[in-house]
Amino acid sequence: MGAVLSAVMELEQSNGVLVLNTPHKTVEMLTETAEPNAKMLLTAECIETLEMLIGEAHEYVKGVRAQGDLFTPAVGESA
Repeated sequence: MGAVLSAVMELEQSNGVLVLNTPHKTVEMLTETAEPNAKMLLTAECIETLEMLIGEAHEYVKGVRAQGDLFTPAVGESA
């Protein structure tokens, strides 16, 4: 897994926005011979957060929302 993290911020004194992108970072080094380099790898906290986000996105696509499941009748309702 790898990621480029992006952020956008409105600027008070501009019509444009500030856009920041990190370099592409991965979970592990791309080649077996490369020495591990913390600056090139995602942190454990970032990996955990991305895995949670991916899980939430999968649930969203399946219809599970914060207010309830879109494909299951609510308690007391008939199908």
